[in-house]
Amino acid sequence: MKYLVSIDPGAASVAWAVFAEGRLQVSGYTGVQETSDAARPYLVTDFFFQDLRKAFPDACRHGGDDYHLIIERPQVYTGAGKSKGDPNDLISVALVVGAVLFESCAVYGWGSQTVLPARWKGSVPKRITKARLQKELAPEEAEKVRWSNHDIVDAVAIGCWKLGRYR
Repeated sequence: MKYLVSIDPGAASVAWAVFAEGRLQVSGYTGVQETSDAARPYLVTDFFFQDLRKAFPDACRHGGDDYHLIIERPQVYTGAGKSKGDPNDLISVALVVGAVLFESCAVYGWGSQTVLPARWKGSVPKRITKARLQKELAPEEAEKVRWSNHDIVDAVAIGCWKLGRYR
């Protein structure tokens, strides 16, 4: 795999990172606001791929084995005090995940996988994820992360996890 695109999805957004040869090249955030629920996953996906092409043109080529996408899959937490809101909200996130996976596989021919949050980070608080990632990234990679956006931090961390660089 030459290129890895990692994504932390939301109901109306995706935070993303692109790695080439195992090194972070660019990260970003794409979101939509004023639209219907039915159109939102497709607009998020369309705007994401537009932003990706602008920021890193090589990432949107038809590439087969050279390209891989990893995207966090929504997870419902059960048990007392574990839920972070209405579990039904995760349906909107799952629609975004499906739309991104479809376009990356069907349109671009990328390999892809989903990963549960519990698998790549466990139950680690966001501040710990950020601190671990800051220690892992080289200075030239760290300057490509908007550290104030926890979704971008997660997208970069998911990519580093896939590459064996985050524990």
